[in-house]
Formats: sequence, C-alpha cells, structure tokens
Amino acid sequence: MPAEAYVVYDRRWLARIDGGTWPTRQDLTKADDQPGAWAVTYERGVPVPVGGQVAAGAYACEVAKTMAADTTCRLPRRVQSLVRQGVQQTFVDPAQLARDGMTGLPEVDQWLRVVNPNRLPRDTVVWSPDLDRGRRRTS
Repeated sequence: MPAEAYVVYDRRWLARIDGGTWPTRQDLTKADDQPGAWAVTYERGVPVPVGGQVAAGAYACEVAKTMAADTTCRLPRRVQSLVRQGVQQTFVDPAQLARDGMTGLPEVDQWLRVVNPNRLPRDTVVWSPDLDRGRRRTS
C-alpha cells in the first residue's frame, strides 16, 4: 500500500485516506511484502545526521569502558584539581558538565554545541488554551 494511502493523526492514530479498507486477515507465515501479509512501518522523529551518529558512538564506547573499568576511558572523573611536579591541572566536575548538557568528550561536546548552541533542554513549543485541539495530521 503506498504511503499516500494513509496518514497519522495526533501522533498515534493511523487512518486510511484513499477510500480503501484495512486488510482483515494476516498470514503470519509470510514475509511482510508477500500476498496475504501486510505491515506498517513507523519512524518517529528525524534521522540522526552522520556527525551525531559518530558522537553517539564515541560516547557509547567511553561509557562501555567505564562499565568495564577500562583505564583508557576518557570520561572525566571526580578529580577537580591536581598538582604534580609543579604542574597544575584543573578538571571540570562531571556533575557540572551533565547540568550543562555536556559530556567531557571534546568531539561529543562540539557536536552538542553545534546542534544546540543555546543549550536548550528540549524543543520549544507554543501552547495556548485558545488553540484548537482538534485532530492533527502528522507526517
């Protein structure tokens, strides 16, 4: 069935708009694209760009290293200041990084700054009791 045959309303209801009806039987022994079987594929949101996939992969690897107690993990520890042989190094508190929406990994934090320069915690929305709350078509 072509995608133009149905729409999603209110982000939850799938409705036919081509005048047809939904199949009444499903042969679960057949693949979705074979006669007698059917399926609906729903993808929510937008695909993550390649840069975001790379950043997520880098972060996931470092989290896995932490879970395995791997000493090569680059995620910041709770140490905030260190002085050794006259050289002082100051680290950012991981809790503060989390509050700021950052991770402590330069490549991940750079991606986050590019896609969310104002560090908004979520997408902005507009709501008003005067707005019509009728059925909404989503794509």
